Amino acid sequence: MLYLINRYAHGFVTVPVILACKKKGLFELLQDHGSLKKEQIVEHLGANGGHLQVALRMMLSLNWLSQNEVVAYSLTNEALIHKKIPEEILDLYHLPIESYLMGQQSGQLIGWIDRSRQRWNVGDPMIADFLDGILVIPILLALHKHNLVASDENKQLFSELSTPASLMP
Repeated sequence: MLYLINRYAHGFVTVPVILACKKKGLFELLQDHGSLKKEQIVEHLGANGGHLQVALRMMLSLNWLSQNEVVAYSLTNEALIHKKIPEEILDLYHLPIESYLMGQQSGQLIGWIDRSRQRWNVGDPMIADFLDGILVIPILLALHKHNLVASDENKQLFSELSTPASLMP
């Protein structure tokens, strides 16, 4: 269970970075130029070098980028999955999750839950979990804030959840 929660947390942070890189044109730039050094990327995109370095390290850890001996970055085939990440998922960061949990609002959340049930139609379990994280982390935090996961009854409920075999380390 902790493994899955960590994947959710990673997605909560990673997805906005991926979408920011996409919006700025990082993926297109590297696709068009093959490989570039960080300084060249900064120049082409007008990016902040420090923020870009963090994003590049993240992309390396995802195996979306490779780095050669002269520290030039190039896209890997794994990076193509960025095209399947729905840009509108950023709207989830602004949903009033507590209002939904308290029954004060309805509607919008159902569509997001349906997309999660469909694993976001991305075909990659890790990216689907990352996207789930943007939905699940605020829900878990709101449940915790209102002490809805602290009781022994709820702990027992969550302990019975099993981790899918595809998520096992």
